[in-house]
Amino acid sequence: MQWLNRKYKETLNYYQMNPYAYKFDSFVRSFKRSKPIDWTGVVVPFEPGLVSIILPSFNGEKMISESLDSLLAQTYQNIEIIAINDGSSDRTGEILEEYARKDSRIRVYHQENLKIPKTLSRGMRMARGEFLTWTSIDNRSKNNCIEMLVGSLKRNGSWDMVYANIDIIDEHGEPLVGTDWYRGNQVPAGSEHIHLPSNTAELNTWPNNHVGAAFLYRARTAWAIGDYSASRFLVEDYDYWMRVNELMTLRHTDFDDCIYDYRFHNESLTSKDEELGITANRGKLMSFDEFRRSFYLSESIWVVSSDDDEAAQLLASSVKKELRSRGSIVFEAEKLAKLKLPRLWISIVQIHCGDSVNSSSPSTNLPDTACRVYLGTQEKKSLDTGWDLFVTTESIAPENLINLEDGYRGWWSVPAIPDLVTFCEIQAKNIQLSEIEKLAQSINLPTSESEGVALSVVICTCKRSATLENSLRSLLTQTLAAESFEIILVNNDPADENPAKVLEALQGEFADKQTPEIKFVDCPIPGLSYARNAGLSESSGAAVLYVDDDAIANPDCLEYIVDCFANSPNVGVVGGHIRLNVPEPRPEVVTEGREALWSQYLTDFKTTTEVKNWWEFPYGALWGATRRAMFEMGGFRCKFGRIGNDYGGGEEVIAALLAKSLGYRILIEPKAEVLHDVEVHRFTRQHAKKTIQSGSLVNYKLQTELYLPTETTFMSALRNYRTSLRTRIKFLFRRATFRSDAKNIEAFYEKSYAKGHALVFKEKLLDLLRSFRKPSVKKK
Repeated sequence: MQWLNRKYKETLNYYQMNPYAYKFDSFVRSFKRSKPIDWTGVVVPFEPGLVSIILPSFNGEKMISESLDSLLAQTYQNIEIIAINDGSSDRTGEILEEYARKDSRIRVYHQENLKIPKTLSRGMRMARGEFLTWTSIDNRSKNNCIEMLVGSLKRNGSWDMVYANIDIIDEHGEPLVGTDWYRGNQVPAGSEHIHLPSNTAELNTWPNNHVGAAFLYRARTAWAIGDYSASRFLVEDYDYWMRVNELMTLRHTDFDDCIYDYRFHNESLTSKDEELGITANRGKLMSFDEFRRSFYLSESIWVVSSDDDEAAQLLASSVKKELRSRGSIVFEAEKLAKLKLPRLWISIVQIHCGDSVNSSSPSTNLPDTACRVYLGTQEKKSLDTGWDLFVTTESIAPENLINLEDGYRGWWSVPAIPDLVTFCEIQAKNIQLSEIEKLAQSINLPTSESEGVALSVVICTCKRSATLENSLRSLLTQTLAAESFEIILVNNDPADENPAKVLEALQGEFADKQTPEIKFVDCPIPGLSYARNAGLSESSGAAVLYVDDDAIANPDCLEYIVDCFANSPNVGVVGGHIRLNVPEPRPEVVTEGREALWSQYLTDFKTTTEVKNWWEFPYGALWGATRRAMFEMGGFRCKFGRIGNDYGGGEEVIAALLAKSLGYRILIEPKAEVLHDVEVHRFTRQHAKKTIQSGSLVNYKLQTELYLPTETTFMSALRNYRTSLRTRIKFLFRRATFRSDAKNIEAFYEKSYAKGHALVFKEKLLDLLRSFRKPSVKKK
């Protein structure tokens, strides 16, 4: 029996994914289901068989010759070496030129010091090869390194990138044995041979860059992923591998040989980990990558047009048909042009089908972050046409595709319409992600000396104009100086003209008074988190405050919020009190202590207080954060937050948890208060029941997404389910009790919570079954 029990546990551990692998596998399955793409059908310009090797070089005169000699001695000779001298102050540049004179495969470029991310990106944009890699000046490639890597990719046509095992060496080039570096991966233990993990399911969810330094990827990978992020200096490689892993196929090689010498020495970046904060930066990267995966799954806005040519119209029709089959949001160009769209967090794709690049130009009415795609016959035309991408559905060999030599903006061949649609959406989202990432680095935290707008107040509204007027009026009559804040009204239903009318009437009413600037934004994608991110996109304040469209702020509310942000060191999130306006007579469903079901949030705090437990975090109708923290975490997660009749929430709790993980404090300012003026028709049992059940599911989802500790085990969910089943059976079969308790509000709440437990058990059971599947990122 002991043997059977041990074998059972071993089998369970082998086939069941851990929570980190399961989280990533869930993303991969969702992405494949909603955004299908076969990358083998995507062709970019390259020279078949050629391997491009980028060699970024900075002050490497002591070791660069070893690195170059190892590359020139490769058994695979069809290579080009793009060596970039990144502003070296020693003889590095001279050494490179000497090697280039001896071997025509080396091309040397000199530049001012731009650091490694920009240097790598420049080199990759100049690469002409079918396969690409880069190496460091202090490392060596074994003579069969490139041949082995190329062979692995050629044997596995669906793989986009491979990485291999390495040896570690010391500063003198001798094997490094008996070291703590890669201790868990040494085979045998204590040796210099490092066998890297063969499964990438945890690469994006557990902060451990295990890809290593021996890797090779296809040209289509570089074109699809784009540049190395200049915002991720020192973790730019990890960031790049993450992007490849979530969008394409990243695998360990199909062999175990160690084909690369990775050197440890006092001047290496790895040795300066603590000094440079490389490990510390991984935390921020993990948070942003988690947002990135969520963003790739989010909706986009599409505009599809064509020339009058019959073939172009037929192509446009095929694209629209594919978008309709996915349930995508498609606008006519004229209608979309009338909306006031946000620059960020809502990806917009314009596809124009034509028979000549010069026959049309992209729309100028869309935000500059929209992705403009020309879809037609390949032509060699100037890039001054304004299009971001040039794509043809013709099947063209890579050597015959035109490279316009402007960094991945040459012609792509994507014959399959489903692949084309997903490909365009990925490129659109990459544009947005890059901009959000850059802006996160430039936003200052609020201080008492900060100039300009201190606070951006965002009100998101959807079909609730009756309460919107009072909410806006309470903001326009604040004691805070008008020049210190701005109001951003986000209409989450552009077909509804009432919010614009309410705003226009109020502006007329306050025309002779000094008022804050008011911005109006349309958010065509339904969902509170989408709307909140749209408001964040257009904000300019040091902090952003979200006020519900049925919340009436106390006259001094904003003044207290601004003071809290300005005078509290390292603050990330600030919440205030939310008092429910209970109608008279009091609805029977609003029992004492259950006002939180309508977002009441009251504490015993008398002064500004830091909270550290997630159940104490602010939520609902009065919630604020520094703009920098929101950009760093990537805004609200759009899979959470209310959408229509879906009562799910949790987006504010997630944001506060992420802010805390980034090192920010969570504060409650009790003197800042709003009155939650809920419409009378929402004080119903149906509303309470949906809120309770959604709350149970959201709490469980926060655990599976690893935002909260995993407290709901299968056994605890089963126990709760058994209790909920007994509760429901009691009311089902004890007719007399059921009839007498039907009017008893406590019985109603007991049944509602019981139903919530049942829903959680169902989800837990499904997750358990899914976790026994082979991960989408398979073991080799």
